This record gives sequence, structure tokens and C-alpha cells, in this order.
Amino acid sequence: MDKVVARRRRPYEGQKLKRMKRQLTNAVNSRHARIILLSRGGVGNGEVAERSGCTAAWVRKVIHRFNIGGIEAITWYPYDCCRAGPPKFLADVVE
Repeated sequence: MDKVVARRRRPYEGQKLKRMKRQLTNAVNSRHARIILLSRGGVGNGEVAERSGCTAAWVRKVIHRFNIGGIEAITWYPYDCCRAGPPKFLADVVE
């Protein structure tokens, strides 16, 4: 089960993953980038899971998504996940 490894990343992907890893506002993207960077660095999936605070199954899932779709497949935008529609402002805020 420990055989899943992230594919070689392109130069621009490496730079973007390092920036994503340092994000403080989006912990999900930071964790996903850390998983990919650790996997590519030769660390086993069990150790990656321990270091990133998730399960080995989740590590494999993130690596598979990165291998298939690249950075776009592992990036999470919280504003895309809400179903509330456009923001609604009260009358006093609009004025």
C-alpha cells in the first residue's frame, strides 16, 4: 500500500506547491501541498500521514488526485463550496 508516489512535478508546480505550503489562511491547501512535497521527497505514505496529521488512505487519495489532475485537483477554495449564492448585505451595510 505504500507504493503510491507523487509524479515528477513541473518547475512551476514546485514553486506553487512551496507557496501553498506556507499559506496560513487555507490549511487544507497547505496540508495537500505538504503531502505532495513529502511524497516526492522520498518519505513513505505512513510517515507522510503521521507528519501531516491525516490517514494513509487520505494521503494516497491526495497523491492520486495530484497525479491525474495536477495542482488544480488538490486545490480547495472555500468560497466555491458554499451554496448560499451571492453574499447578502443588510440595508444598513449597503448604505
